[in-house]
Amino acid sequence: MRRTPVSLLLAGAVAVGLPVAVSGTASAASVPSGCYATSFTSSSVTITCKQGPGEVRVAVLCQDGITGNTETSYGPWVAWNKKSTGSCGSSQRYVAVSWNYQTRA
Repeated sequence: MRRTPVSLLLAGAVAVGLPVAVSGTASAASVPSGCYATSFTSSSVTITCKQGPGEVRVAVLCQDGITGNTETSYGPWVAWNKKSTGSCGSSQRYVAVSWNYQTRA
């Protein structure tokens, strides 16, 4: 079995515009930081970040109150100083159980 180096896989993902999670001090300077929730209701979450540059979007984990299944709802990509809101849909059925965020340069 031939293995593809991780660097080639990441290069391919970047070439087609897929968000790629990165870590380390060199890349951390080019993405938003200091992100926090400005609003957390039973069915939606709004976030913003204190520092940039780059873009951010919220990822809300939603749970179906009937089946117990979970799915992730994403807010729009926005500039670091703007607000991104993710919604779970009908508040009578879905509940926002947690949130996180994604960043990109």
